[in-house]
Order: sequence, then C-alpha cells, then structure tokens
Amino acid sequence: MTQGKTYQTGTTCSVFSNNQFGCKKSFVFNKVICLSKAKKFSVPAPASLISIPKFYQFTDEFLMIEWKADHLWYHSETYRCFGVDIGQRMTIVRLDDGSLLVHNPCELTEDIKTQIAALGRVSCVTTVNQSLHHPLSDWWLVYPDAYFYSAPGLATKRTDIGFDGELTSTTSPRWRNQLYQTVLRGNDQNEEVVFCDPNSRTLMVGESLILLNHGSVLRRAVGKVSGCRQHAQVPLTQRFQIKDPKLLRRSLQEILTWPFDHILPVHGDPIYHDGKTKLAEAYGWLLHR
Repeated sequence: MTQGKTYQTGTTCSVFSNNQFGCKKSFVFNKVICLSKAKKFSVPAPASLISIPKFYQFTDEFLMIEWKADHLWYHSETYRCFGVDIGQRMTIVRLDDGSLLVHNPCELTEDIKTQIAALGRVSCVTTVNQSLHHPLSDWWLVYPDAYFYSAPGLATKRTDIGFDGELTSTTSPRWRNQLYQTVLRGNDQNEEVVFCDPNSRTLMVGESLILLNHGSVLRRAVGKVSGCRQHAQVPLTQRFQIKDPKLLRRSLQEILTWPFDHILPVHGDPIYHDGKTKLAEAYGWLLHR
C-alpha cells in the first residue's frame, strides 16, 4: 500500500495513529488508515461486520483498534511466554459520563498517552489479576486523579500503589448499570476479574482463555500443538492451578447469563461471534461433569 492514503476495507474497526504532525486519525466503519511508518502487521475485525477476510495487511505504526464506535477500544503489545509472542491486550471503555475506564493497562508510551488524550479523560484503571501489573506505576503517576482498582490480592503485592478499592463479584458503583463485573473464582492464588460490556456485546477475560490462530508461524504452530488454534481453550497452566472446581463452575454459570457475543482475552486473538458457545465449549470438561 502507498503511504498517506485511506483504503476502503469493509471493516467496522478503525485505527488510531499518529501521523508526521502528531495528529490523531480515526475513521469509524469501512475505513483503515495507512500513514507513514513502514511496518507490516495484521488487523483483526469482527467477522459478521465485514465483507472480506478478518485480517488485513497494510503499513503503519499500529496503536489502537476501535472495536465499538466511540465506545470501546483495544491495544495489543508484545508479551512473550516461553519465547513465543502471544500478545497482551489493554481495553478501554467509555463510561456514561464520557470518561474512560482502562482495563489491564499496557506499557504507557508517549504514543499511547497521545491516543488516550484524544479519546478523553481517564477516570478508572482496573487490573485483571495478580500477575499482570508491571506498568501500573507509570499510570499512577500520569493519571493521579483516576481511581485505581486492584484485582483480588494484588494490593498486598503492590503496596506502592494507593488503590481505591479491590474488585469483587459486586459491580462497582462507578460503572454500575453500564458493565457487568465478577471474579472468576476457583484459583485462590490468581483469581481474575471479568467484565462484560453489553453495548458492544463483548466479554473481557484474563488469562483463562486463549486463541492463537493468527500471527507468526511459531505462534500458530504453538496454537496448533496446544489445541487452541482452531478453537479457544483454557491454557493448561490455568487448569492445573484450579483448586475449587465448584467455585469456578458457579462463576462461569453467572458469566454465561450475560449479554455477549464476542470475547477479548488478555492474550491471543479476539474471539468473534458465538462467544457463549465457545466459552462453554472451552470449559466443557468442567461444566458437563
């Protein structure tokens, strides 16, 4: 593709990027912007909302995908597990008051700060579990007016962060009647926070579900060997850590009543359509016994 042009693609996702003047470019529905920097990557988009394959190759410095117009965005960065880049995803949701909730914050680069400033004011920062928390210090310093909420048990590990509360299975008043919220129980060493955005019909989960169907040859090979290339699966490391299957089953039964079609896991590829069925199938070994 030639730089500096707009290309019709049929996707409902839009790309936020900085051009040579540092300006934001965002286009909602049927457009992807190709700007200045020469770096190839793939952009996923919800399959039912597009008329061409889910992944597109083009040139740009890829920062954010707009998943739901002016409401929900995500950013993926490098995250290596045993040498394989399985990615890590930050999700941003616009609340009813116009402010932003940032879930699972990523590395806070200058580009990310610029993109977020273009979206609005950060009012809440939430964490997904006890493992994914390393960039928090930068966010704490840059957004001192935001409310910070820890995943279960994280506050005792990150005493340098003055958390405003711990996330539980009771939805916070700050986003009550906007997002569904619960804690995936069963692993008392690393319980994870799960959100559902009914506006975009999207479930946001942590490390308990993964799909590796795209990306490098090595990444796809790992997905094939681990059984999560064609179908989303619960990673073996997560299954081995389950201490109370009954608690986990209750959490899943609650989540499966929520209004979602798509799933955005912290790692791996987005999961499009039939999200409830795919989640239930991934946990079939637990739900059907």
